[in-house]
Amino acid sequence: MKREELPATVDGFADPKWKGRLSIEATDNDWMYGVSSFMGEERGREFFQKLAALKPEMRKGHILVAQLLAAGELSVCLTIYSGNADSIKAKGGPIDWVAVEPLVGRPQAIALAANAPHPNAARLLMRWLMSPEGQELLVDNVNQYSARRDVTKTPLGQPPLSQLKINAFSNERIVNEGHALAVEFDKAVGM
Repeated sequence: MKREELPATVDGFADPKWKGRLSIEATDNDWMYGVSSFMGEERGREFFQKLAALKPEMRKGHILVAQLLAAGELSVCLTIYSGNADSIKAKGGPIDWVAVEPLVGRPQAIALAANAPHPNAARLLMRWLMSPEGQELLVDNVNQYSARRDVTKTPLGQPPLSQLKINAFSNERIVNEGHALAVEFDKAVGM
């Protein structure tokens, strides 16, 4: 498939021409929150209903979905983690990801166990991982973007974050509306 065939926004995937070609990672509620935030409640609901009518293939497991795409068993996945695609691509796999609006970003967390045997060493590691050097290590070895503005390195030559339109959603929205949105999404896509 060529990049030119892909729509610029996720709305374009509701077109009947995508029937039989779409897949969704079935546990990716982050994507659903991001899309509904981007489109608004009414338009988002309509999109999910149109998408459900196309009967996208639902698979569980982000790494599995990326592997199935590279193997040619799936054509397009609307919910792929860029790092998974980039890791397979770096090994010569025939896979790529394309930024289609909304590009849903998901914050990563780092935590310290309450009873860590060496809490000060863990804090030092956490601080270093958040430093520019630590973030560049993640870009190079985990194929993950850094949210730090002073880290310009990108995974596998992908465009910088400053060139991507990212749709962020608040933790409050997830807490207040998350379960209801997840139930509605699952219902729309027949899960």
